[in-house]
Parts: sequence; structure tokens; C-alpha cells
Amino acid sequence: MNKGIALEQVLSNDTRTVIFGQRDLDALRELGAQVVRLELRLGPNPAWDQALLDRYAGIVSRLQGLGIAVIGLLSHQIVAGPRQVDWNANNAENGGTGTNPFVDRYVEAATQLARAFQGIPLWEIWNEPNAWTRHPSPTEYSGSTFIYPSIYAGLLTRVIQQIKGTRQDARIMSGGVFCHNIGGDLTPDSAGAGYLQAVASRLERATIGQLEAIGLHIYLDHSGVLNPKNLRTALTFIQRAVPGMEKKPIDITEAGWQSPPLAPEVQAANLRTLFQASKDAGNVGMVCWFLIRDNPAAKLSFGLCRADYSRKLAFAEFAKIPAR
Repeated sequence: MNKGIALEQVLSNDTRTVIFGQRDLDALRELGAQVVRLELRLGPNPAWDQALLDRYAGIVSRLQGLGIAVIGLLSHQIVAGPRQVDWNANNAENGGTGTNPFVDRYVEAATQLARAFQGIPLWEIWNEPNAWTRHPSPTEYSGSTFIYPSIYAGLLTRVIQQIKGTRQDARIMSGGVFCHNIGGDLTPDSAGAGYLQAVASRLERATIGQLEAIGLHIYLDHSGVLNPKNLRTALTFIQRAVPGMEKKPIDITEAGWQSPPLAPEVQAANLRTLFQASKDAGNVGMVCWFLIRDNPAAKLSFGLCRADYSRKLAFAEFAKIPAR
């Protein structure tokens, strides 16, 4: 089982300045990270130009120079001016055909990026496709990064075909589903398994066969101590969600607990439990922690380091985890 880091934003908001630097690389080296997840964001640009591609290519090169594998995250932010109303337009769940112009633009951008970064062997398609904040009726969802299963299934099918056409040995995983027990209940739906089942029901067997892994984001017991039983239950739900994927790995491409408000000791203990329980499960290919360091401006304190790069207790715990 590989250990890694899910990176936050690596370019400034206007994408003109690289904000991922030597101190981040030093931390990754000290942590012994084997893989990082890198989100490719178009930002305010109207299209992907060579200058922007080169900025990301420089980061990829520096990571690979350390022997770190890169996961290219293709979120909704690879498209100019992404709006949820556009990417969910014409969904079949509410009477549509399941396709729209946004999907066409997304597939075009994904294809361009796969061709530009042929050195990236791992690709994650979308980020938390099941995450929503409003659910006013049985077939209506909105907020966060939710994309209807009918839209996502078609998008996933087309992107897999394009990436495989560019690099046959590319390893493609489904977008990490948001797994939580907010409110206290862990169910197949809150684990993301219900969403995956809905997507899988619309996928051809051949498409499922080309998926190398199921992506998963673990945010269980976020206000306290991680119960390993909850993690095992969630992994079981996910493993059974997609027929034909039962023997393929689950890749946890994002997981973490914030400190503060949690005590540093609790964050460190949860990290230790996360990795040990994932290893014991036997079906987890990688675990990526979110983030390297805290981002106070965004109110994110998931980091293994504080904002000034001083190490938390969880940093030492991560570093002690043996590489596979």
C-alpha cells in the first residue's frame, strides 16, 4: 500500500505564479511520500495555453525527480467558467438524455491534458462527484461538486476512451467519492456506495474493465477519534458497489482530520489508525493525506505541518509508515 499526499492549490489564483516550492518538496521527501495528487486548474484563463501547461509541467518534473508518482486530478476546474447548472444540465434523472455541452468541453480539456502530460501515469476523473449540500426532492441535488450519475457515467466513459487512446497503460480511477458519517450514521449512501451503484448501472462492462481503481475520500468521525470499524465498514460498502471491481483496489486519494480543533495527539492517532486499518483491509492500493500544511486563509487545518511548516505530531507518524 502506497502512502501519499493530496496537494492543495499549487498555483496562485490567477495561475501565473507557482506557490508550490522547495519547502513543500523538502517536506514530501522527509515524509517519504510515494505519490501525490495534483489538481490541474485552469483558473481564470479561457483555455489551456502552453505557458500554463509549462508551469504545471515544472511541478510534475520536480516531483518525479524525487521518485514521487503523480495523480492528475481532472476536476470540474479544467473547464473555463465551470457552473454546476451547466455540468448537470439535461440529466437523465430529471428527464434529460444525460449529455450536454459542458461534458463535451470537459472531455476536450481532459484529452488535451492527457496528451500534454503523458508522463503522468495516474488519472482521477472528477472530485467528490457525490458531494451535495441541497437535496430538495428525491431526484434533485445541488451544491458542492455533485454531478448526476447519468452525466458522470457518460463523461467517465468518454474520458477513459480518450486517455487510453493517448496512453494505453494509463491507470484511471473514478473520482474520489465523499465518505462520511456526519450526523452519526454510516450507511451505503453516506459512504458513497449508493452513488457508485447508480453510476455503475449506466456503465458498459468494457468501461468498468478499464477502470483500475475506485477513488475514495475518507472523512469519518471528523469531530473525534477514528473508529477503525467505521473505516472497515465503509471499505466493504465501496468494494461491493461496482460489479466487476470487487478484486480491484480502492485508492483513498484524500483523507484527513483538522487540528485544531482536534488535539494534535488525536490527529496523529487518527492518521495511524487510518493507515493501519487500510493496510489490514487488504484491498487499499494507496492512502493520500490532505494536506502538507495548514491553510489559515481557507480555514483548513488538516496539514501535517502548520502554516509556517513547523511539524505537527502527525508529521512524524506519517514519516514512520513504511513504504511498500
